[in-house]
Amino acid sequence: EVQRRVARSKSGTQIIPVGQLSSNVRQTCGSDAKFLPWVEEQNDLGPQSFRGDPQGKHAARITEAYVKGDNHSEACFNELAQREREFCSDSVVFYHSYWCAALLYEVQAALANILFGFPSHSSPLPRLLSRDFLKVPDAKSLVAMFPRFEVEAPGKADHHPNYRKVAISSMCSLMSSGPEVCIAKTFRKGYSCKGLPYTNLLTSLLQACSVPSSQVASL
Repeated sequence: EVQRRVARSKSGTQIIPVGQLSSNVRQTCGSDAKFLPWVEEQNDLGPQSFRGDPQGKHAARITEAYVKGDNHSEACFNELAQREREFCSDSVVFYHSYWCAALLYEVQAALANILFGFPSHSSPLPRLLSRDFLKVPDAKSLVAMFPRFEVEAPGKADHHPNYRKVAISSMCSLMSSGPEVCIAKTFRKGYSCKGLPYTNLLTSLLQACSVPSSQVASL
């Protein structure tokens, strides 16, 4: 059974995932045994956020600086770390920190709940409009567009409106201190870029869902 723990050491509070992979090796490789060596290798490498830090020294520094002392943060980071341990054999995790976009994500989740039964009580929804994905159906298509994004938005390709319609920027580790953002540092307040037209985005979303223009402002 997977357990949780917060280890106290000289370097402070250290969040570390504990437990063993289930004997069925998550079963998600199904009957295709060719994936089993890869799954076992990923399991041996361990949780994504703690790879390259076998003694946990970097994680301890991050935890000490930004997580220790806040009960809610400690509980959340322990749970997130433990989920990484449980699923590291066959899954990849991405962390998306946000702040100003919260209203947009919550409205999209509420609309999706009404339209499709999306579980809005347990998750926000960063993207809703499927039409934006018709020209960008996969990651390969998005990568092919990056040279144009770089020309039109030098150094900020992920700020390009066409990028934001189909993708979100994320980090691959709970314990990373960069290059874009430290998840632990922004956990309680969220992370947001300045000068983005959130009001316009929300208005466009409501209009796309057939909300009369006369009612959008009041909403």
